[in-house]
Amino acid sequence: MSFWNSHLTYLTIDLLTIAFPLAYSFTARSGFSKHLGRVCAAIALVAVPMLVWDAVFTAHGVWGFNRDYILGFSPFGLPVEEILFFLCIPFACLFIYDTVKNFPRLALPERPVRILAGLLAVVLIAFATANTHRAYTLLACLGAAPFLVALAAGHLRFRLGHIASAYMFHLIPFFLVNGILTGMFTAQPVVWYNNAENLGIRLGSIPIEDAAYSMILLFGAIFLLERPTSQKTEKPGSPL
Repeated sequence: MSFWNSHLTYLTIDLLTIAFPLAYSFTARSGFSKHLGRVCAAIALVAVPMLVWDAVFTAHGVWGFNRDYILGFSPFGLPVEEILFFLCIPFACLFIYDTVKNFPRLALPERPVRILAGLLAVVLIAFATANTHRAYTLLACLGAAPFLVALAAGHLRFRLGHIASAYMFHLIPFFLVNGILTGMFTAQPVVWYNNAENLGIRLGSIPIEDAAYSMILLFGAIFLLERPTSQKTEKPGSPL
């Protein structure tokens, strides 16, 4: 039995997700390791409320975990692999963001990004309003919408183009990791979802709400790391 279909599956996904970003962070070309203190603090501040949310949803059957793919150690009602997820995934996402910032040409144009952010915020609020009986849809939309409203209003304006680009780039590992977790490549999903609590719309095997959930993880950490007061003094592409 391979680790893709064993009790090591979820742990392997976590470790593979963070392995390259963590290793490359300590190379001379990256420099990301110089900011590990701030990065870890931002990740922790975002992880705490997200883990509370996760634990409540797990307890109420909004989603759950296949025992065949986890070690079985579950502090606070969550598999240890799920707790690691909220450390490994945000770290990899912030690594993508920091890398994107080193390439000014990758920044998307500000005006279209602000318009799109505003439109997406309206869409998410509309979905939340129309689906108050679906817990995952409601909270994922309401959680992501304020970040989009802030970006549309010009918050972190100096970083806006890179934030949008980082989100687009992060969708590549997003589909890979979440695809594995939701059963795209395994006999059964590692993480299962109660479709009564979401829209039932899947991107492959991934609930569409996961795109908003991932936005909360990424934007939450970025908003903590990037201070509006730094926008006037920092140069494009400067490190975190």
